[in-house]
Amino acid sequence: MAEETPLGAPTDGPFTLSFAAFVLSLAHTAAVHFGDIPDPATGQPAEANLQAAQKAEDANVQNARVQLSYTTIRAPLAGKTGNLVVTAGNLVRANDATPMVTITTSSPIYVTFSVPERDLVRIRQTSGKDVLAVQGVIPGDEANPVMGKLSLVDNTVDPATGTVRLKATFINDDRRLYPGQFVNVVLTLGTSIQATVVPSQAVQIGQDKSFVYVARADGTAEMRTVKPGTTTTDSMTVIEEGLKPGEQVITDGQLRLVPGSKITKGQGQPGRGQGGQGQGGDQNQGQGGGERRGNGQAPQK
Repeated sequence: MAEETPLGAPTDGPFTLSFAAFVLSLAHTAAVHFGDIPDPATGQPAEANLQAAQKAEDANVQNARVQLSYTTIRAPLAGKTGNLVVTAGNLVRANDATPMVTITTSSPIYVTFSVPERDLVRIRQTSGKDVLAVQGVIPGDEANPVMGKLSLVDNTVDPATGTVRLKATFINDDRRLYPGQFVNVVLTLGTSIQATVVPSQAVQIGQDKSFVYVARADGTAEMRTVKPGTTTTDSMTVIEEGLKPGEQVITDGQLRLVPGSKITKGQGQPGRGQGGQGQGGDQNQGQGGGERRGNGQAPQK
């Protein structure tokens, strides 16, 4: 007489996943009609043992998928690849110090530059109200600047240089900006209408104040305390207090001057800038007035 094998008992042959599922269904049906039949070897219900076996097989399948994924290298970002460091046949190792390839992202692209810390307060005040526009000028293509916006003001001032680092974001859909490229950056803080401006070399820095030498009508020099503002991109300085439009200032030879010194007008090139003109020479004079944009320019990568 053949020996009877309990339902759900292990057999000599291996279970496939589909066969295990079939037996699990059969065991579930038997459990519904006849109650759970315990496994003589483990004392656990047969259905529970089959469920555990099925989970173990699922884990093996997932592990095989993970091992298979190690054979494919996927980039964590979209960009442009550079020179290949390794080629087919080279030996590579996990976590190697030498990368196989370098990928750079060009859209969007970020430009970092530094500004003097004296401009930090105004930059923070202006950026808190509105998004600041940043203009990138590519050397050799000055007629076609690219536009971006200020996206970051660093949290510290560099004590060695007295500057703070800023970062601007450019969409760069046309890929005109290239990673590592040198560009000139113009950060526009605002527009001053009918501001009084003078050549920056006319403004002298004293121990506790800034001043300029004003040319009087009688041909003598007058030292005038002023409150300088923003320096524009064309080397002009906005004077917030101390000067009136139309007054002439001395732009050269200030070290040889004292209040009341006699001055002479030299012949030189006229001063640059909208609403301003000047004459050069030993003691150059210039006059400023008109509209100026309060821009700051710093070339950075």
